[in-house]
Amino acid sequence: MSKDEGLLDLLGSIFDIREDDPKERKEFKRWFMENGRLFKKIGDPKSIIENFSIKPRKKECQHNSLLAILVNRDRDLKFYTGYATTKLFQGIFYPHSFNVLNDEVIDTTWDHGLEYFGVEIPYEFACIKLLESWNLSLAEIYFSERIKQEDE
Repeated sequence: MSKDEGLLDLLGSIFDIREDDPKERKEFKRWFMENGRLFKKIGDPKSIIENFSIKPRKKECQHNSLLAILVNRDRDLKFYTGYATTKLFQGIFYPHSFNVLNDEVIDTTWDHGLEYFGVEIPYEFACIKLLESWNLSLAEIYFSERIKQEDE
């Protein structure tokens, strides 16, 4: 088993589908694991952060990642939400939002991220939903309102 397979198995255990899961939760878990991407290349966030009018907030990854795509519209910066491991606690995935540019993670919140797994949330959807609710489960909201409707 490769290291990547081991990491995905570990993350998959978080998303094990249990018998007592509601139907929509089972569908979300399948969708998340099938559509998520694993990233190991970490880019330098300095050029992204320099466009911020305020400093990135500690422990507010969704705010920071959304701000990054808002103030860097001229770049092909993407908004992802999912999980990440850190250099200090390898093998433990933390819920985390981050940006991706040219297949490299741009993390405006952490400087100790090691590996990232998440789904891309389209710019327009992220802006509307975060401004509406500032909800921490943006991937589930996106799945419920967009992906699931497309399948029906």
